[in-house]
Amino acid sequence: MLKFKLQEMPSVVIDTNVLVSGLLTSGKPALILDMIFDRLFEIHLSQDVWEEYKIVCGRDKFSQSEAFVRKSKNIFDFFEEDGKWFKPTTSLNVSIDSSDNKFLELAVDSRADFFVTGNLKHFPKDEFQGIKIISPADFIVFFQ
Repeated sequence: MLKFKLQEMPSVVIDTNVLVSGLLTSGKPALILDMIFDRLFEIHLSQDVWEEYKIVCGRDKFSQSEAFVRKSKNIFDFFEEDGKWFKPTTSLNVSIDSSDNKFLELAVDSRADFFVTGNLKHFPKDEFQGIKIISPADFIVFFQ
């Protein structure tokens, strides 16, 4: 189990599927976004991850929903202002979907505590180089 110093805020990288689910529903991914907004966790970002977030959230099927557009603007504004930005230099080939490697590269180089994803099957099981790889549901349970 990971342990944190009292003054240290846990850090997290979230997969695009967690972000989109959090913007669309009121389930566990939405709770994770709320926890980030409440500054319970530090969100780690990179330009590659940011670009994927923007491209996916800008798709027509999402941009037709006024609520989704409003929520995504709020989260993007928050991430830009309060997110911790990194320029990963690590190159990994560990995901079965090569386009997903950027998330673990960010997590490794930023020394994130958690990588939260709805696609656990795409990544190493449970942990990678000290980063806990966890589903949204397990992430919420972990901190209750």
